[in-house]
Amino acid sequence: MSKPKTTPTKANFSKRKFPEPGKETREVFCAALSLAADLIKSKGLRIVLDPSGRVDIALDQEKLKAIPKSKFKESLSFEHFFSLVGTEFESLVEAAISSDPIHGLESEIPSKILSEVGKDEFLWRLRQVEKELLPIDIKERALHRRTTQGFVLQNITWQIVVKRCDQSEGKLPDIPYGCLSMVYASPQTTLAPLRLRAKGVSMELPTVREPKQLVLELHENDVQDMIESLKDLRENLQKLKKEK
Repeated sequence: MSKPKTTPTKANFSKRKFPEPGKETREVFCAALSLAADLIKSKGLRIVLDPSGRVDIALDQEKLKAIPKSKFKESLSFEHFFSLVGTEFESLVEAAISSDPIHGLESEIPSKILSEVGKDEFLWRLRQVEKELLPIDIKERALHRRTTQGFVLQNITWQIVVKRCDQSEGKLPDIPYGCLSMVYASPQTTLAPLRLRAKGVSMELPTVREPKQLVLELHENDVQDMIESLKDLRENLQKLKKEK
């Protein structure tokens, strides 16, 4: 089943007819947040994490088009909402993941806007965004990716292949098996092997390691064993959460 098309929320409206993100009134902010929360419930808005734990908000194009026009008004146009999701909301989600909310705000919200609107207002907005758009499991997953020293899973795909052991002569049965492809990456940065040198200055550039791929050929029983092991792992993780 194909995934619904999503559109990145980064936008550049050169002829903006609405306030700069962060400078809208609390009423407009709440209206936009309510729309975003509705989209999460309908799976039209997703919080996406890259291997390093950075946040991106993806919007389903079809679900976006299906929002009733009555939801928008003069103070909150479709373009204004789209802009807020990709700028202010994304910055507030990032700040909410930070261990220090104030530091998170200062690193994500332009200082000019932060000083004009005030930290108290942005802290209030942060708490609202965290409540409506940032489930605890996403926050934990982001923190894990930002602090782990190991590899993180990026993608899983599979396909079924049939092995014909005797070139289809019929003496041996054909054996179906699954090819499970796991793409994984390290969120930790490493020093690039190439150094830049200019006018006696040497500089090493940090870079993110390239994703790696592991392909497993699995018999049906192998798949069942893997499922049982993963179920045990999940149950023990859930048990630890309940004990907190």
